[in-house]
Amino acid sequence: MPSTQYAYYGNDQRAKKAVTKRGSLDGTTYFFYDGAEVIEEEDGSQALQQQYVWGPNHACA
Repeated sequence: MPSTQYAYYGNDQRAKKAVTKRGSLDGTTYFFYDGAEVIEEEDGSQALQQQYVWGPNHACA
């Protein structure tokens, strides 16, 4: 059965997402923050998957 599991830090920010039995979507993603804003996502091999740049008023650029 396909599943997605999430782990959170004590401040309710998502730390990890693990997807299984969903084919090409399988894998683990780790989330990194600067204060309240997520700034980076890495896969289970610690390879960069996504970076975010935040501008004024918390708008993602």
